[in-house]
Amino acid sequence: MNMDAWKSLVKTALLGTGNGFTPPVVSGLLQDTLNLIPRDDQDTAFFSTAALIGLASLAGTIPNKLEETGAASPAESLNMISGEASVFLKRILGGEHEQVLPEFLVLTASQNRIVPPETLPALLGLGKHKLRKLVLPVTGERGKWLASQNLAWSYALGREDADDVWETGTRMERVQLLERLRDYHAKRAIELIQSTWAQDPHEERAAFVAALSNGLNMDDEPFLESCLDDSRKEVREAALDLLIRLPESRHSKRMIARLEPFAEYKSPMLGKDSLRVSLPEGVDAAAKRDGISGATLHKKLGKQANVLVQMIALAPPSVWSQKWKQAPERILQAALRSEWKDALILGWSLAAERSRDSDWAAAIADVVVKQTDGREIAREIDLRGLIKLIPVEKLEALAKASIVKTIKELDDAHPMLGLLEAYEVQWSEPLARTVMASMQRQAGKGHWRLMRTLPSFGLRIPVSLTETFLKGWPDDSKGWETWLDQFCAVLRFRRDMTDALRR
Repeated sequence: MNMDAWKSLVKTALLGTGNGFTPPVVSGLLQDTLNLIPRDDQDTAFFSTAALIGLASLAGTIPNKLEETGAASPAESLNMISGEASVFLKRILGGEHEQVLPEFLVLTASQNRIVPPETLPALLGLGKHKLRKLVLPVTGERGKWLASQNLAWSYALGREDADDVWETGTRMERVQLLERLRDYHAKRAIELIQSTWAQDPHEERAAFVAALSNGLNMDDEPFLESCLDDSRKEVREAALDLLIRLPESRHSKRMIARLEPFAEYKSPMLGKDSLRVSLPEGVDAAAKRDGISGATLHKKLGKQANVLVQMIALAPPSVWSQKWKQAPERILQAALRSEWKDALILGWSLAAERSRDSDWAAAIADVVVKQTDGREIAREIDLRGLIKLIPVEKLEALAKASIVKTIKELDDAHPMLGLLEAYEVQWSEPLARTVMASMQRQAGKGHWRLMRTLPSFGLRIPVSLTETFLKGWPDDSKGWETWLDQFCAVLRFRRDMTDALRR
């Protein structure tokens, strides 16, 4: 939609049509249609024009007209995937095993291949959103040529008018522009945000701040610090999520200084390490600006303990490892012996997720799986974001230690199951063997939650183990049949797809 036309309509709406109404000038077929609106009644003409322009905006963009003299697509420099692999791609785009598409695109790019022309429109459409980085390497010269004919696909050209996108784009298009700019012109992204900051709604301001996570660095700190004074909580929270990832930021330093009087690590020559914890008295104006609201984060904790949780949650957890010269695992074990273990572990869990600290995330997962006390605390925490940070080799070691044949099998109540459900990274072979061998031993024994995870696990098992896990299931797996069929179907599909892509 033409933004100048819409601004003209808004201005007329504010001033009224008493002095007459002149329809805005737009281009193409839309202008021809506007010319058909009767002008006898100024108010009716105004509202009809606004409705028509609004409808055109919702309907999308009028396709570009191709000139007959336009240049043809350049010749491709990369080989196309095989016909057999193309069939798999079309099946995926048609809705069959859609979750496999990212894996298909990654495998195609790894072999320096491109997709067939007839699949390009669908892929270029998908690439406008989350799959952009996976789609671009496999569309080839023809993909770029097609993108030059359709403004909706201009992202694939790698040369767009940032000012135009920022002025006329939707919220999603503007966020995506910021994410792309962060790859090669990080400062320009902040300049664009600031250029319309006063006019943008708070939901958009928060989304724009979050987009700065791509390529985050200390040059962003002054702008993020200023966001702490924004009138809307959503914007302040988005800034806090990034400032905690900058240990040298003013905010992180203030939080560390604030916490120092309340936690002391003791490591005696004899006996076990311990944490001496005291509780903060209250929240002053400076603390509130830094994100400490005093809200209840743990229903079993009192007001002061909840303030401590918030304080810990807003400081990079790595500073404690550095300050006390201890590994996260050892600090957490000391925390479990503290009267305030719930506050400490909840705070560090939130901080690890916010700061994307994989070492602390893995240490907290270890406590949750192996310690009964840790498991109780974890019931108050949404661990899904934290689990995604864990390196696969650490999850593999944790599974091997906590899933033991006949002694501690994987079942609905096993603390490891929640981690595996949330872990969307492809598994290693040892992890897959440990998990799936236990599931095969449990098949047919009920476990409602366990059997329903089978199809999703089929997406994460290495293709090299397909034959291993297509068999080995008990003949009597009553109640598991539907889920087991889905699991085997996705495994076979991925195996056959991978074989086709290798040809």
